[in-house]
Amino acid sequence: MPLKPISVSQLNEYISRVLVTDPLLGNVTVKGETSGVKYHQSGHVYFSLVDDRARVNCFLNRELAADLRFRVADGMEVTIVGSVSVYQKGGSYSLYVRSLETEGAGSLQLAFEEMKQKLSGFVGGYASEERNFEGIRELFEKTGYVIDTHTGIGNAVYRDYVKRTGDKTPTVIASTASPYKFAASVLHAIAPEKTGDLDEFGLIDLLTEISGLSEPPAITDIRTAPV
Repeated sequence: MPLKPISVSQLNEYISRVLVTDPLLGNVTVKGETSGVKYHQSGHVYFSLVDDRARVNCFLNRELAADLRFRVADGMEVTIVGSVSVYQKGGSYSLYVRSLETEGAGSLQLAFEEMKQKLSGFVGGYASEERNFEGIRELFEKTGYVIDTHTGIGNAVYRDYVKRTGDKTPTVIASTASPYKFAASVLHAIAPEKTGDLDEFGLIDLLTEISGLSEPPAITDIRTAPV
């Protein structure tokens, strides 16, 4: 006697229960090559794991994707630990990833190479205090513009870069702080002979006079704040 017919949704629900209770499919380790990798705007990652005869859809949630030291890309040889589950509405099954490791060079090496590629357009450098002050003074004498000592480091490194490479591409150096935050050091660079024995507020007054800049409201508030 034939069994009573069931609905499509009932069939998929039953398959899902079978997969969830299967000890192997609930914790399976699979090796293969990644293909069709798509990073969704939600942060989830969808891809296929393939070998020379078959493929399986894979799902990597955004939390695990964010914790990886590298970005998943097509053509990676990987080992995945996860569980098999059915997307009941579509009737398709996928491997839900719990961990993902690369083969070959390994995850750390892959992360290092990816970071090198991302930073390939960056140039690093450093400057001594003397070199920093020299740049602050030259900029002030040429333009009347006063920069702080943090921005001065960027200025010095950029000048060294231009001298070394000859690259004169128009460049913006963003100020990272107010010169009033480092008034003593800035004045040591642009007018060391005038600082004398001035206290902090005296140095700020001198910097205002020399630079033509208005005193920041925060400093004015400190002047008038009750002690």
